[in-house]
Amino acid sequence: MVRAKMRVQSIEKFYKGAETVKLWCVTGGTPEDNAFAKATPQGDARLVIENETLHGFFQPGDEFYVDFTKAE
Repeated sequence: MVRAKMRVQSIEKFYKGAETVKLWCVTGGTPEDNAFAKATPQGDARLVIENETLHGFFQPGDEFYVDFTKAE
């Protein structure tokens, strides 16, 4: 398993009322962020959320742990 710590960079309205959430891996700042920046891959992710009940869950600046576990 690989754990990344990601921060919501932006949220945009997408087609048919969907939201696009853009996340980037943290790059440093706090001691924990510095540790993640050194130990995990750098990158970004984009989520398209069509389920309106989830709109507003992600807010710019929110941080999340994202776990990658290999599917078998």
